[in-house]
Amino acid sequence: METEVPNSSLSASDRDRLARLLASVPPERRWAVEHRHAPLLCALGVLDAPDAGYAHAALRRFADTSETRKRALALIDELDREARTERYEQRRLARPRLWPGLPSH
Repeated sequence: METEVPNSSLSASDRDRLARLLASVPPERRWAVEHRHAPLLCALGVLDAPDAGYAHAALRRFADTSETRKRALALIDELDREARTERYEQRRLARPRLWPGLPSH
């Protein structure tokens, strides 16, 4: 049986970055991201397709490499932005207040 080759729209480093960002998403949010972007993630080889038919349909849907690359880079930007926001909030909440009696903004 012939195996499907993942879409080559992204470089290996971009694909790895997407996989790392996806792995860093909290589990309760990761399901939603994977569900919403499953065909794209399967076509890129980041997620395993549930079956051969799904894999074939995902590759067919994302056959246009320039459009696939554009969507994948937009997803990387979205996940990266969310990760930076989360890190900022963690640092902000961990910072000691200058005046303990005043509420923080």
